[in-house]
Amino acid sequence: MEKILIRIIAILIIIIAFLIIRFGRDRAINKLLEESNETLLNSFETYKTKKRLNAIKTQRLVMDRDDLKTYYPNLIETAKDAGIKPRRIKSISDFATTTRYEIVTKIRDSVVYIDTIKCFNYQDPWLKANGCIRKDTILLSYKSQDTLVQIVSRVPKKWWFIHYGTKGFNQTIISKNPNTEFEYSRYIEVK
Repeated sequence: MEKILIRIIAILIIIIAFLIIRFGRDRAINKLLEESNETLLNSFETYKTKKRLNAIKTQRLVMDRDDLKTYYPNLIETAKDAGIKPRRIKSISDFATTTRYEIVTKIRDSVVYIDTIKCFNYQDPWLKANGCIRKDTILLSYKSQDTLVQIVSRVPKKWWFIHYGTKGFNQTIISKNPNTEFEYSRYIEVK
């Protein structure tokens, strides 16, 4: 009788240990899903810095490699093209910018082979453009440059005025070109 009781207790201990481990994993997965839902709902925030530069802030999205392959296969392909194996990716981010310029410049006349050509040059710290207009043809050369600064920062949990633990991570991207506008930003941490 004692042997049966010991076996039943051993089986119950194993079942309880299994359930505790399973419960811990489920809690971790639920926390991850809550963070991801909050990130997906809040998306991103664009704003101007103190020096009037354009910036965008995004919360971190946490997912495992299988989810990354399922939902963002283009990012995996980009990493593979760069020679990075998907299993080595710890975090990956992408963002899109649009640069808009309104150019007003003087057109000068030049005579080449008895044909009138109107040409222009424009240059500022971020854009270099030159071109010529000939009858019904426009020849244009355009070069735009930008410097992007990416900052990943920790967001602490707060209670009243006490900061403790980590609530999440934010990615902030700042464009040094004042004509650049952000279309979107995404920061994914792979677990």
